[in-house]
Amino acid sequence: MRALVLIVLVGLSGQADAQECEPTFGHRVMELLNVLRAEHGLGLLSVDPRLVTAAQRHSEDMAAGRFLEHEGSDGSTVLSRIEQTGYEWMTVSENIAAGQPLPDSVVAAWMRSPVHRSNILDASMMNVGIGYAVSSDEFRHYWTADFGASRARPQVIVSGCHP
Repeated sequence: MRALVLIVLVGLSGQADAQECEPTFGHRVMELLNVLRAEHGLGLLSVDPRLVTAAQRHSEDMAAGRFLEHEGSDGSTVLSRIEQTGYEWMTVSENIAAGQPLPDSVVAAWMRSPVHRSNILDASMMNVGIGYAVSSDEFRHYWTADFGASRARPQVIVSGCHP
């Protein structure tokens, strides 16, 4: 029996469309983040595909280069990676991690870190994108969560689920 996730997408017309999606690590991390935010009386995060692109790019870069830093191998920063996607940010933050094999373990690790915890529980954040990549090194699992609040209308309408 395979598990599916029901995603409800609201288009520009205001009409809701439901879509069944295979659950992914990115979806599970977002789900866990939103449970934590709800427990603290905060608004839920929505996936913005531009933030997913920035986060995934950074996770893949870290896995390929076998490093754990906010600065990319090409000198990129969280801001430059997010700006390259066209996300018009008011505020952004980034959590990274390596070594945690599952979404539950990476979120637990972030919540034990005061800085990462504050990013997750920042009431000003409205959007998120999760990146995950695998390497053959000792850490094996590389994670990025890019959080943001946009000056423009967020692109939360995705044709499909969180990668």
